[in-house]
Amino acid sequence: MLAGLVAAWAGVGLREHLAWRNSVSLWTRVVERAPDNPYGRQRLGRTFYEAGELERAAPHFMKIADDDPTSEGRNYNAAKVLSELGWYPQARHYLLRCVEHVPHSRQCAQRLIWLDRQLAAGHQR
Repeated sequence: MLAGLVAAWAGVGLREHLAWRNSVSLWTRVVERAPDNPYGRQRLGRTFYEAGELERAAPHFMKIADDDPTSEGRNYNAAKVLSELGWYPQARHYLLRCVEHVPHSRQCAQRLIWLDRQLAAGHQR
């Protein structure tokens, strides 16, 4: 009985330890446990972004921007990742929403101007 309890407790401890082994596993675990937590999803997206895994980062930035469409930062981050992927029409959607909800947003306005130039030149994926 005691040996079984110790083995079970060791298994739980190992699972928790593995969740902390790197940022991806940690933030993935946070998102799995609280999928609507924007902070955990933001950190997971940022971790993928910083690792150069833009295609894995994009859905997380898009989800939190869609959940809070009036947020300047969330819309800008989604647009930034999407534009870096070359997905300009999708990025434009988030920039337009950002400018609509936060008309004084200089970063969104500047990126929208840049993006419109890219689209006018025929650059997109």
